[in-house]
Amino acid sequence: MHPTKQEQTAPEPAPRFEQMDPPREPIRRGSTCPQCRQARLDYNGLLNLECPGCGYTEHNGAGCT
Repeated sequence: MHPTKQEQTAPEPAPRFEQMDPPREPIRRGSTCPQCRQARLDYNGLLNLECPGCGYTEHNGAGCT
């Protein structure tokens, strides 16, 4: 018995690596907010970059010790 066309086609192999987002530019004071894309980021009282429009905050992990 000959295999049918459906039996002859192998399933597509799964991708080896997950699709990753392209690297983004470093966020700096004055950068457009990555969340709302409307306002410009500025430092708040804790020296974190914050969006005055939507409240997005970028915590950079740095601080005074």
